[in-house]
Amino acid sequence: MGQNLLLRSEKMNITFDWGLDSNEYYLESYIMHADNLRHMNDDFWSDLLELRTLGHFEYTGSDYISAKERPYFENKTSTVFQIMRNFMRYQVKKMEGTNYQQPPSMDLGQLVLKWHVDTDFETLLEQTCKAFKILYSLNYKLWKINHLAPKNRK
Repeated sequence: MGQNLLLRSEKMNITFDWGLDSNEYYLESYIMHADNLRHMNDDFWSDLLELRTLGHFEYTGSDYISAKERPYFENKTSTVFQIMRNFMRYQVKKMEGTNYQQPPSMDLGQLVLKWHVDTDFETLLEQTCKAFKILYSLNYKLWKINHLAPKNRK
């Protein structure tokens, strides 16, 4: 049981979920427009890793690796590796052309930050505001590739 607030960006078609669930506050969003990850520079990844300084940070991928793939692809400690692994696996399957449908961007996973319910409210607001700005910025960088590129070609 808990309460949550959905914050939606119509421009990017993305929803951010901020709420309280049992004994934790959380802020989460899916990685949208993930097909543009290949265009991101090191600043993007640096911003992503900055989320670790703001709360308990998790990446939850929706893809799974088989027992055969596990020795080559398993990693439970690096967010960057896990995101790139899932992205590259989708790209390779798409490249092979084996009737593979690219999943919706949100299937690449979601980014979640959590704070214990005992976190003082001033700290909670400060940390969630910073985290929201970063999550929004990351998704904006992924979104703008498709939406600014046609304008630049004219």
